[in-house]
Amino acid sequence: MSDITLDRAKLIRSLRKAAKRLEGNEAEAFSRVLDDIRKDTKGHYLSYSQEQPAKVSYASRPEHKLDNAQRTRTTLGRYIRRHLGVSKDDLPDKTLHEVSREVFAHLVRGIQAISTISGDAITEAYRTAVGGVSCMTGDDHCRYTELYALNPDVVSMVVYGDNQARALLWKTDQEAMVLDRVYPNDGVHVNVLRNWAAANGYVYCCNNSLPDGDVALSDGCQYTVTLKHNDTFPYIDTFCYGDIDGSTVRLSNDSEFDRRGADAVTYEYDWEHIVGKHFETGFGSFSDISSLGHLGCMAVNIGVGYYDEHSPRAFVVLEQYLSQLAKFVRFHREYKDRHFPYDESVHAGMPASGWFGGYQDADDEFITCDKCGCAFYEHETIGTALSVMCPECGRDIQVEDIQEEREEAEDYVCEEAWGPLGFRSTP
Repeated sequence: MSDITLDRAKLIRSLRKAAKRLEGNEAEAFSRVLDDIRKDTKGHYLSYSQEQPAKVSYASRPEHKLDNAQRTRTTLGRYIRRHLGVSKDDLPDKTLHEVSREVFAHLVRGIQAISTISGDAITEAYRTAVGGVSCMTGDDHCRYTELYALNPDVVSMVVYGDNQARALLWKTDQEAMVLDRVYPNDGVHVNVLRNWAAANGYVYCCNNSLPDGDVALSDGCQYTVTLKHNDTFPYIDTFCYGDIDGSTVRLSNDSEFDRRGADAVTYEYDWEHIVGKHFETGFGSFSDISSLGHLGCMAVNIGVGYYDEHSPRAFVVLEQYLSQLAKFVRFHREYKDRHFPYDESVHAGMPASGWFGGYQDADDEFITCDKCGCAFYEHETIGTALSVMCPECGRDIQVEDIQEEREEAEDYVCEEAWGPLGFRSTP
């Protein structure tokens, strides 16, 4: 049996596994895709291309069926769109991208080893940029990650393959194991590591881009980790909120001090009359706390004095930052023993000082950065009401400059963003 036939069988098995994650109309549409590929209705003899990771190959002519040199390589998403004629109404770009990534996660499982390191090895991994370059890698910044080296019983690092990807692995105070954001932030390795975490009974971070408010985990829970520290702290994705108590720091994935300016916003939570006693209240379009009403308590988003966020011009007014913290200390001191209940069935959809509904209610623009060429969806990055940040080069893209693209979800990245084995590099 030829290698192409063997790879084709592997591809079809992986397609079947990925299909189990779909529901409703999307599941029916993908079932038809799988049937067309299995029956080879186009005569392309679609197979997995091991020469080019995260791609498939097909025969444009019958005589090229088993001729690997003559077969055409493309992305699975492009093949499904162009050759099988599946529309975005049947399979949205986002779904197609996720399913494609899941397919190749099953295909590469076992090909690349997964290992864990801890202690000083983590700091060295950041120094040598294991898993790609980020704000904490290199000789100048890896010293901030000594916090991890000080706590080998709490945090380790999972490494994929030959240093192609990395993710921190936390042991929480609640004994749960949590896989942090995966670097680089897109590619087959993301699903491979998430599948590995799930197979081991671990929780994983759902959003693999910059954190914006409460960080959602696969089980929907909030956790804490308690660490020894040396007064030096790194950038942290999932457990990015915390309180210092002497020589220890307690971090959590659940908090909200992430707003520009020096006001406070309550959104649909009807307690502005309480919050307004300590803060100047303002108007906000949406924040993650607008989707946390199911927790049954009121919430507030407090500005901490930063401006021009997610751009090269970003700055903070320290006087405002310290003033807001002082206001919160007084607010907390007065109300720390009082519960403010929230009934989502009564208040949901009733704006208080902001629009309630969430990002999912808005059009999800497909954006191309004119600086580096990176293509991405608006939900994959962060920004303000006036601009968004390119997840590759960091360019501040103004809303009026955003153009909607009609490309497959597989074409998210520019050529310059590809690293070893076709994985994207982290900005």
